[in-house]
Amino acid sequence: MNGPHKLFLMKFGAVPLAAALVLSAGVGVAVSAAITPPTVSTGHVKSVFPTSAVATGTINPNGGATTWYFEYGLTTSGGFASKTVTANAGSGTSDVKVTGTMTGLAPATSYSYRIVASNSGGTTSGGVGIFNTTAAPAVITGAASYVTAASATLDAIVNPEALATSWYFQYGLTVGYGSKTPTKQMAANLGDTAVSAGISGLKAKTTYHFRVVAKSNAGTSYGVDFLFTTGLSVTLNSSVSKVIYGDFATLSGALSSGKSGVQVTIMSQPFNHLAASAVASVTSANGGTWSYT
Repeated sequence: MNGPHKLFLMKFGAVPLAAALVLSAGVGVAVSAAITPPTVSTGHVKSVFPTSAVATGTINPNGGATTWYFEYGLTTSGGFASKTVTANAGSGTSDVKVTGTMTGLAPATSYSYRIVASNSGGTTSGGVGIFNTTAAPAVITGAASYVTAASATLDAIVNPEALATSWYFQYGLTVGYGSKTPTKQMAANLGDTAVSAGISGLKAKTTYHFRVVAKSNAGTSYGVDFLFTTGLSVTLNSSVSKVIYGDFATLSGALSSGKSGVQVTIMSQPFNHLAASAVASVTSANGGTWSYT
């Protein structure tokens, strides 16, 4: 009687044990459900500067706590030597728009970049994009033209390097300049453009410094310093190189201003005198010309 009774108890006890194992296995499967790696998309690059740029992208964490960054490098190297600061995208299931600043770039250089995101399910890299950093305007100061006693035209060449650019000339008696022409605007393009600006109110027979200055979102460029010297305010010529006593000579010239109706005084200084004295006064005609016989 004892033997069969014991067997019966063992079989009876085995039933709840098996049921408990089944319940335990079911709970374990629910807790360890797999996390899907994030979904990412590399976006465009905006706010491009000579040494930095801002990249955009989209991330879907797919329910897992996700971190992300942009990696970038020289297009010619085919790799990604640098990356932006790592940031969090959360653990939601919707797309998240992100931006990252790429620094330490070289001006006028081509770079490759892509977004990278990771969660407990794995790491996903976005497609590779390419962008070019900008450069400050290229400038060349040219020689001054149409120089008179009181005015001149300043010339230069400006290349805006594909960005809207403003430009002007600085000028003055020293490299400190002190004066400038009105600022003018240049549309974005990639070509060299000749620019010029007239200045007036200068001193006669005086040397001036000048240079061109151009500015865009990529920076400010300064041309090299150039010089020019203003001419005399009035010119003097003689019809003959030697005058015989009793003969006549015609003196003539022109005002650099080209104005008519201006009084011109002719001075004479004999060899044995220390100072000049007035000989005659005439009035300038059309174009500022004058003459006296």
